[in-house]
Amino acid sequence: MNLDLIAPEVIQRLAGSLLHFVWQGAVIALLTAVGLRLLRHRSAESRYAFAIVSLVCMLAAPLFTLAFYSQTGAVAQRLILALNLVAEGRTASASLATSLWAQRILLAWFAGVIVFATRLIVGWRLSWRLVHSAEEILVPGVMKIFDSVRERLGLRGPIRLLAHAHLDSPVVVGWLRPVVLLPVSLISGFTTEQLSAIFAHELAHIRRHDFVVNILQRCVESILFYHPAVWWLSKRIRAEREHCCDDIAIRLCGSRKVYAEALIEMERARQPRPILAVAAADGIVLQRFRRVLGMSSSVVDWQSAVGTLVFLGVWLIVGMWQSAGALQATPAVAVKPAVAVAPTPVATSVNAIAAILTAQPVAEPALPVQGPVQSPAQAGNPKGSIQGVVTRAGTSEPIPGAYVAITNAPFDPDALSILLKFWAQRGVTMNPQEPGQSDEKYFQALMDAIAAKGISTSLPENQISIMQFRGMNTQRYSAQADANGRFTIKDVAPGQYTLEAEQSGFFDIPGRQALASVDPAKPANVSVGLLAGGTITGRVKNAAGKLLPNANVTAYKITYINGKIVPEAQSSQSTDDRGEYRMFWLPPGDYVVLADPPSYPLSNPGNAPAAGGPRGGAPPQGPMSTPQFMRTFYPRSLTTQDAGIIAVKSGDQLSGMDITVQKATTYKITGELHAPLYTGTAPPPARGRGGRGANADPNAPQRIQGFLGLEYRDPSVIDMRSTNLGGTVPAVGTFFLTSGEDGFRATFEVRDVLPGEYYLVPRVNNAVPAGPGIFGINRIPVDIRDRDIMGLAIELVPSQIVTGILTIDGHAPGNVTVRVAIGAVGNPSPTYQGISARAVVANPDDGTLTIGNAAQTRYRLETVAGPPDLYVSDLRVGAISAFDSGFEVGKEPLPPLQISLRSGAGTVEGIVRDSANRPIANAMIVVVPPEARRENRVLYKTATSDAAGKFTVRGIAPGSYKVFAFEGLAGGEFYNSRFLSKYESRGKSINVGQGGTTTESLTIIESN
Repeated sequence: MNLDLIAPEVIQRLAGSLLHFVWQGAVIALLTAVGLRLLRHRSAESRYAFAIVSLVCMLAAPLFTLAFYSQTGAVAQRLILALNLVAEGRTASASLATSLWAQRILLAWFAGVIVFATRLIVGWRLSWRLVHSAEEILVPGVMKIFDSVRERLGLRGPIRLLAHAHLDSPVVVGWLRPVVLLPVSLISGFTTEQLSAIFAHELAHIRRHDFVVNILQRCVESILFYHPAVWWLSKRIRAEREHCCDDIAIRLCGSRKVYAEALIEMERARQPRPILAVAAADGIVLQRFRRVLGMSSSVVDWQSAVGTLVFLGVWLIVGMWQSAGALQATPAVAVKPAVAVAPTPVATSVNAIAAILTAQPVAEPALPVQGPVQSPAQAGNPKGSIQGVVTRAGTSEPIPGAYVAITNAPFDPDALSILLKFWAQRGVTMNPQEPGQSDEKYFQALMDAIAAKGISTSLPENQISIMQFRGMNTQRYSAQADANGRFTIKDVAPGQYTLEAEQSGFFDIPGRQALASVDPAKPANVSVGLLAGGTITGRVKNAAGKLLPNANVTAYKITYINGKIVPEAQSSQSTDDRGEYRMFWLPPGDYVVLADPPSYPLSNPGNAPAAGGPRGGAPPQGPMSTPQFMRTFYPRSLTTQDAGIIAVKSGDQLSGMDITVQKATTYKITGELHAPLYTGTAPPPARGRGGRGANADPNAPQRIQGFLGLEYRDPSVIDMRSTNLGGTVPAVGTFFLTSGEDGFRATFEVRDVLPGEYYLVPRVNNAVPAGPGIFGINRIPVDIRDRDIMGLAIELVPSQIVTGILTIDGHAPGNVTVRVAIGAVGNPSPTYQGISARAVVANPDDGTLTIGNAAQTRYRLETVAGPPDLYVSDLRVGAISAFDSGFEVGKEPLPPLQISLRSGAGTVEGIVRDSANRPIANAMIVVVPPEARRENRVLYKTATSDAAGKFTVRGIAPGSYKVFAFEGLAGGEFYNSRFLSKYESRGKSINVGQGGTTTESLTIIESN
């Protein structure tokens, strides 16, 4: 490469920037290592995001140095002089030698970039050569498992599943049109459970767009190839990436043991694969295996650490060698005569090293300055600190090593920028945050903009973006407790903050957050209490008393989302040779525990519905004629309706929780789905062999894939599917709509269903027919008694647009902002729950509002949020009041909703105390309507007590109510009749008049 056309100053600046990155990269790597160490108890997602940001900083460091630091050319000259490359008689001038060596450095760098870029291109070609030489998988069972996992992960775009004979591990290739390559050995050599776990890992890569990040990673490696810190950080990113996908796969399959077995089976036959592919067997498998099983997995990368230290050592040796003053550089500015003070050898050495790093004149040590020196910015913005101790709740016993963080810290600008870019890609744009604007108000404005676009924040990728944003804010202000449980969080701006702590085997106390008031004058002292986890032990046996080894036992904690009971899998283990199980470190709360017999073909205990719905895995062929052993809840129930609830308190050691597995007969449901043609745009091309691609026969029938699910009609029955990944209705099968003269038709068959009352839920994305909505979904009531249900005829109905008009005292809202959301009645799946998250703002001029993509079912007003002096007086659809009963969205367009608000809302105020008459802060005060009106969500009102236990609940419609004071509610538990029935007698009956105020003294209802 001819560099004569480039000015020598530019060449020296380029070479100087590359040399500067030697110490910059080492510093960034050191800070990253410290940060990852502090985040070791946080989620893999947090560590992954932090490592990605560090890699971006490494790429930005030489670019910023080149762009903003004009003295980088002097670095090359100083280094050459320091190494005595310019000797008297060898060259005419130091500047000429510097220019020559700068060219050599730049040429060497160019050569390295070309080599690694070639490696990148070759890897790309090899990856796609694998794709083009792969074959389509024709095994229905494998495709069924793949589609089921894909549906639970909420992936909608085209994803191909292919098999290749020369692979030993599954890999993912591509981004816009991703391909999962499956080794032929996996088709027959792995169990259903293991395949589900492997597919979950690979599809997690696709959902997280890891292929794109991997390519960008390779580009950074190619540019900064000469620094070992880059390779160390890139290796750590890949490891955390695999950990992120491992966590998603474990949550989806619900069994660490099954996933660990899958990892081991894949590692037995590994071979090299294209560098651009991302695979389930990537990373240090032993480390991942230990991590999956909950064991210590810390690995020290000594090679990378030594390499980085050698690089830094070169700079240190040069600085010490020339510390006597041999380094002379032409200063950028004139230097005043030095003060006649003899420098110490250490000071001289430090200054000499600084001269090399900064290319500035070597300065003499300054005279000591009395007292601390603050910058003007620091002096104008004083900071405080929070210090305290983490203890076991109710005792003074310290908890060493606990991670403590501020949960309501101010927004981090970088995190906010990432969040806004994410939503900008989805068509939601926001103006920059104004100085002094409230963080939460700005965040609420973003949520309003998202709702206005008809986008649900409950989708997995949307939830993850928000959680990552919150996590990055929290990481700014955190600390780790020492051996005595003490911690200090420094540089905290004045204000009121909430703290939380984490430690293995310990958990936060619901409703009892640690509060800190930061004042720059003195540190804030707080005490953070944690609850110790509990333990459940027992045995699994059959009705004859025979103990069952290798039975899978899972403990689900009962949690709530908007009043819906949603169990979260906390621990899953297999019984030992004596049929015994032991689950430990369980957070306090209520649990249901279930056992799957050893022969039970369960593919995903975390996401499958409870017994009473379809089972996971491959269903038996043909209807069952004899009873079979089924999934059973403690102590011997086939449904959660009769399951025993196990209350686990802090530190409990509960034994004797024996489960007796039961037998039952199951049935099937068959029928036909019909999607008639509607007006609108044509549907998108279908995925699969029958779809229309570029070379497909245009006259061939079109095939559109859909999914079937079952959900309980009774909202009191606990639905055992997991919502951690934002899954939709639990999949029990797929179907393909085939185009015909009158629309699209498909037949379906659902097997293995226990007696019960359900909704059959067919769902088709990108609606076919092309109606006003984006998908077709129905909820068809189905009752299974003692026989199969045959010949159901179901018409798929596209989602509808719901419109409405809101008035306040008979007039348009004007300058009053009111947000409205609707929600599905009953026990809705997450598909329907996402609709309630889309609150829209009524038009101030005429009160009109529009709610898009409302799927077919019965709805109610979920929330109407406005000024506290207003209340909802009625909801009408046409001439009929639907305020308490709700309204039906079906095939035909719905008349506009008429939402009436009135002034003069009532108020309830008072104080909350415990049994010892002490005021309770952060209590949840709930005003509940009478039993006949408890389906009406807008009649419920809540508030939180302050530090003195005082509360004020506003916006209450006139009428009779009960008021409760709960501790530690987080998911709208009070909406659930099963939960509220336990505390009905502890509520106080009140009457609220028009514009009146009621005063009450309440006693707290404590959590576990």
